[in-house]
Amino acid sequence: MNPESILCVTFTNKAAREMKERI
Repeated sequence: MNPESILCVTFTNKAAREMKERI
């Protein structure tokens, strides 16, 4: 895995958590 894909995955997980908290 390249650093860019890891960053993308981390960003997606963070966004998913924030959306769960908002709902």
